[in-house]
Amino acid sequence: MRHKEFTPSRPRTWDEMTVEIVEYVMGDQRTSQSSVYSLLIDLRYRPGRYGWDTDSPKYTFDGGTRDAEDASFVIDLPNGKYQLGCQFQSDGIRAHRISLYGNNQRLGRPFTVPVTTTVVEKVWPIEVANGRLTLVIHSLDRGENAYWVWSGLTDWRIN
Repeated sequence: MRHKEFTPSRPRTWDEMTVEIVEYVMGDQRTSQSSVYSLLIDLRYRPGRYGWDTDSPKYTFDGGTRDAEDASFVIDLPNGKYQLGCQFQSDGIRAHRISLYGNNQRLGRPFTVPVTTTVVEKVWPIEVANGRLTLVIHSLDRGENAYWVWSGLTDWRIN
């Protein structure tokens, strides 16, 4: 997916930030904390901001987003190195295997989210070189197990 470069006419998300840690809660979760942003399923990416860059996800699930299709989430960030923390959960029915990609590279090894009520958190280093972080979530399962539940995202600037 390609996006045109632009000169923002209004402040970008990070221009307004006073912290180096930003947290996103997914699905139907709401927040009033200044450095925590709600990521509803119908929030589409706009240059200078953040949001989903695909039609997926289409469903909310117990404080997260759920879908069987791949989904792309885009955040415009200043260039630099970050720690990326992602939270995943089970639907309580079956385990599911997923992979996450950041800026066209797989982040770590594929992993399984077990059938528990415990949230699984994965943390990876990532570098932003073009002012944009694009994350793609992908289910590795087939049939009834082919889905994912993503509940949160945190990025920390480390340089």
